[in-house]
Amino acid sequence: MFTFSSEQGSVPRRCVWVNGPVIVGAGPSGLAMGACLREQGVPFVVIERSDCIASLWQKRTYDRLKLHLPKKFCQLPKFPFPNHYPEYPTKRQFIEYLELYAKTFDINPQFNECVQSAKYDETCRVWRVKTGSPNGSEVEYICQWLVVATGENAERVVPDIEGLKDFGGEVIHACDYKSGEKYQGKKVVVVGCGNSGMEVSLDLSNHGAQPSMVCRSSVHVLPREIFGKSTFELAMFMMTWLPIWLVDKILLILTWFILGNIENYGLKRPSIGPLTLKNTQGKTPVLDIGALEKIRSGKVQVVPGINKFSCGTVELVNGEKLEVDSVVLATGYCSNVPYWLQETDFFSKNGFPKAQFPNNWKGKSGLYAIGFTRRGLAGVSADAIKIAQDIGKPISNYNSIVPSIKFHIFGSRIENNGPRKTGRIQIRAMSGSFGSRLVDSVKKTITENPVVVYSKTWCSYSTEVKVLFKRLGVDPLVIELDEMGPQGPQVQKVLERLTGQHTVPNVFIGARHIGGCTDTIKLYRKGELESLLSEANAGKTES
Repeated sequence: MFTFSSEQGSVPRRCVWVNGPVIVGAGPSGLAMGACLREQGVPFVVIERSDCIASLWQKRTYDRLKLHLPKKFCQLPKFPFPNHYPEYPTKRQFIEYLELYAKTFDINPQFNECVQSAKYDETCRVWRVKTGSPNGSEVEYICQWLVVATGENAERVVPDIEGLKDFGGEVIHACDYKSGEKYQGKKVVVVGCGNSGMEVSLDLSNHGAQPSMVCRSSVHVLPREIFGKSTFELAMFMMTWLPIWLVDKILLILTWFILGNIENYGLKRPSIGPLTLKNTQGKTPVLDIGALEKIRSGKVQVVPGINKFSCGTVELVNGEKLEVDSVVLATGYCSNVPYWLQETDFFSKNGFPKAQFPNNWKGKSGLYAIGFTRRGLAGVSADAIKIAQDIGKPISNYNSIVPSIKFHIFGSRIENNGPRKTGRIQIRAMSGSFGSRLVDSVKKTITENPVVVYSKTWCSYSTEVKVLFKRLGVDPLVIELDEMGPQGPQVQKVLERLTGQHTVPNVFIGARHIGGCTDTIKLYRKGELESLLSEANAGKTES
């Protein structure tokens, strides 16, 4: 990773070249992606808008939350859950697992950086990812690959219900709900009957509140376990032998025997089976962990859709009015990709890939998506492995072989000495001494030339430095790294090793490392740059 910075007005700005992919999001998807890339030896940068990993889990979930599936279906690649964890780990245990995962695979996200835009530059064939931070600083990351790991649940969904603003009582989204303790004795309307709505209603009832759960649409409710086995695990086993429609029928029959007819309690079942509905529409069935018993006993009341709110009251679609103290909106989440990704071929307007599973993980021009298959953490792991292999394959080939080329003054003019085959440069294995010879070549270039600028053609900061030297009448040796073919990244690594800095442009005067654009301009403003050029015998041109 190479960094150069400047200031425009009072806003500090940086531009960072990333030798590998940029991963947007440090949740389970981003961490899994980083770990798989680490295993492939691919460098990467993870960008996270919050100040911690897995911010959804750490900051936007209720206290009693547990994984709804057995831990073996929720573990990330290369790293199983600890043996002492229960079958369904708690929220705290899962967060500890993710923190240990990040530490084990040395994943260090760039926190407090919110992506403002990401766009593919057709001219330079790179992705430009612009971020902003709370302190006003801006960073532009430039990379060949972009991995979208913000997931399906990046932003809360808040419905526009008539009169909600005039309700007068507390209105929160489920992501802000922590515990039912403070609602003891209060009448609470929970809008939504998915997994969150069911579990919030259960928690409210356990803490002595009087919850009314709004069930506007149909919903599948399945037992979490059948005959002591996870319902999910049983379904996956049956699907290896039976068609999905038949598995749906078997699950519904078993559910009827265990839970009874849920329509007796005001819950309507969809006409489509639970697995088919999940595959076609992405609607997850509810796995019951006790809410249905509360509904049967009347401790959780199921009510139809809401017509409108008024001060302290909610009017239902059937005309019934309820006096209410608080409202919890368990209305779900949505993708935020359309807000920042300036691309319409791969992602649809709803922020999900247009292609259907299993072809929805890879787009064009180095664009990838992880965690959008609606298959939970198991789908995340599968995506991470495929994407890392897809990115790592050309990079590993790139690092293990090098064209037979020679450089003129180590500059931008390159000759191919190898024979041609099917229109491509013949590739030969890199010799073991290539790295040391490259270091010697860079050192020789720096010492034999008064002024050397390692630059990139697309970089505005490189242009500023070149214009400055032209103004001073100095003609430096300019080496455009992005025009050097396969040697460019290798030279970047050598410069990083020699200087200890990640800078582009990289300026040397009289074999002395000056730094980047900001360092060079500072010396110029202090009046020290011209004396350094004089000491280095940097001859002036006619201009």
